[in-house]
Amino acid sequence: MTVLVVDDTDTARDVVQRILRFHGVNAFGARNGPEALSLLDQVAPDLVLLDVSMPEMDGLTVLERIRDNPRWHGTPVVMMSAISDEELVGRAFRLGACEYLVKAEFSAPRMLEIVRRHAHGNDA
Repeated sequence: MTVLVVDDTDTARDVVQRILRFHGVNAFGARNGPEALSLLDQVAPDLVLLDVSMPEMDGLTVLERIRDNPRWHGTPVVMMSAISDEELVGRAFRLGACEYLVKAEFSAPRMLEIVRRHAHGNDA
């Protein structure tokens, strides 16, 4: 399984990648939206963990670009954010996110369960 972790905060990105790698997941990181979009073809991830608030291009714009591209359209995207605003969460789901993780409620077991469930094409 391959996961692309997109977060502009080095520490957050590194922690998520280390947890995934420890559990046998092939994890790649991107610091921003443009870097993530360029890596999608190279990495061909089974799932993208995508931060909402990033400079240059926010996560919702990246999500829109993923959904608009036929090559990536079906790639599951899990949004991650410190913001749990109901409107923002709703917009993420309308754009095609399969899950929304609030960073303050982050736990490694929950993240791993979400990654395994969605990366294997089972949205149930």
